[in-house]
Amino acid sequence: MAGEIPTYSLYGESIRENPDFWLHCETIASRSGRYRWEIGEHRHENFQQFLYIRDGSGDARLGSAMRVLSPPCVVVVPPGLRHGFRFSSDVDGLVLTFLANRLSRIAKSPTQPAVISLTGDDDGRFVAEIFDRLSSELNGHRPGRRDLVEACLTTIVVLLGRLATDGEDTAATPGADRVKALMDLVAQHYRRHLPVTAYARMLNLSPTHLNRLTREVAGMTVHDLINTRLIDEARRDLVFGTASVKTIADDLGFADAAYFSRTFARHTGMTPGLYRRAERQKLETAATG
Repeated sequence: MAGEIPTYSLYGESIRENPDFWLHCETIASRSGRYRWEIGEHRHENFQQFLYIRDGSGDARLGSAMRVLSPPCVVVVPPGLRHGFRFSSDVDGLVLTFLANRLSRIAKSPTQPAVISLTGDDDGRFVAEIFDRLSSELNGHRPGRRDLVEACLTTIVVLLGRLATDGEDTAATPGADRVKALMDLVAQHYRRHLPVTAYARMLNLSPTHLNRLTREVAGMTVHDLINTRLIDEARRDLVFGTASVKTIADDLGFADAAYFSRTFARHTGMTPGLYRRAERQKLETAATG
């Protein structure tokens, strides 16, 4: 599973039919089993992941740190972090993948990579129960499903934050705080297309030092990180919005639609119009299949 997680192939229903399109849940075995129980290093800029491991064994690479997985535990993978996994064939657990900016409206999620043990604590046992309930709600269609999904995820986030603080069990790479601060700044200013020097100045770092930290933590340059954010926003707008390509280009701060189209095609291999048609066709096929 090398490379970046596809932004929209995570969802099997259209936004109109599934109000929870921002959150995806699957078993660890369903994905890792197809890759001989090993997920190669990759990253995803706008998505956060929680891996709840009930049973089995494995290890996780979080940035430059390697961590042994001893269930029951939860692996916290913040947006932008290089990560990969190896699991035993008897692994049992769930993966939650969700839009990080949507989560920030609900509760503050742990911002550092971590492996959080769920043993020996009432909070830990409750987190395990809530993961199972959230999965059940997502797979069902009972009344109040949307509200319960958000309530379950809020509970998980709050308790994981507490457990991470209590255990002080983080796998932060050197400079991770600076890169997290950079990503927050990019989230605020990416439409302005600021140069690397501007972000370095905001963080009181030299551009060279900032690029080095960003490569170590996120596996890309500052310029690539900014472009990735722009392209991810463009993808979302193209698939789930109705605005024209020109309007999207203007909203994202591009000088003109032609420059936006060339930039988008360089990163995705398709023009914005072709990408919109292809991804919407995938969603329609998945929703009716």
